[in-house]
Amino acid sequence: MERYGLGVMLYSFLNEEEIDSPNYTIAKYILENMDSIHAYSIKEFAEKCNVSVATVRRFCRKAGLENFFELKTKIYNNHFTSRPEYDFHRFSDGETDLCRAYLDAVMENVRILRDALDQEVLAELVDDLHRYPRIGAFGAMHMENTARSLQSDLFRCRKIVNIRSGLPRQMDYLRAATEQDLIIIFSLSGSYLREMQGEAIDWPPHHRPKIYLITGNPKAASFPAVARTVLLPLTHHDFANHPLEMNLIGSIISVQYYNKYVKP
Repeated sequence: MERYGLGVMLYSFLNEEEIDSPNYTIAKYILENMDSIHAYSIKEFAEKCNVSVATVRRFCRKAGLENFFELKTKIYNNHFTSRPEYDFHRFSDGETDLCRAYLDAVMENVRILRDALDQEVLAELVDDLHRYPRIGAFGAMHMENTARSLQSDLFRCRKIVNIRSGLPRQMDYLRAATEQDLIIIFSLSGSYLREMQGEAIDWPPHHRPKIYLITGNPKAASFPAVARTVLLPLTHHDFANHPLEMNLIGSIISVQYYNKYVKP
């Protein structure tokens, strides 16, 4: 099954490795030279990065790839691209002030989100936040930042939320989770669940953590490990709603938690 994406792993190296480490150097070179790597042999690539061929092979294995050829194939076949994929057309037609058009689109998306949210599921999530002894919040790329914001907001409510930087450490946390854990996963497309499947993460029937998935993909709700789903109205896929909607959900959760369990 297709894993979450090479880009997530590359940015994990960038964010977690020391700046002078070989893995950081290789990941940074790949991200800056996506269009030319397909033409290199492994030896040429190693020379460009000023590392050994053996180091390149170790990097590929750590990234979950069989070899350098698979790395080149993934890049060439656009499994990951450094080019923006979000749609600008809705607010960049050249005739309207871009700032105003963008903010108009944001307000439209916020209104749609307000009217579509399942308040019952959110209320259950807030109650579970209070009830469970251990809370984890996870996501990749933008969604990791959303999890971090939720952690910060709930800290002010004296509720501790565990996060982990990078998918490998997140997978380790999930693998060790039990029925004492509440897990909140932010994944607009639901691809995070494919990463879990790829890692073969599973739990004994009576020791499963309770997992809330916040997503725009209704099909992701059928994933066996997911207990409850907060489904976002995926009306557009552009800069006016992603990751804004996810960030708003995190803020709504925090406000509701404060209002019910903290407010004097």
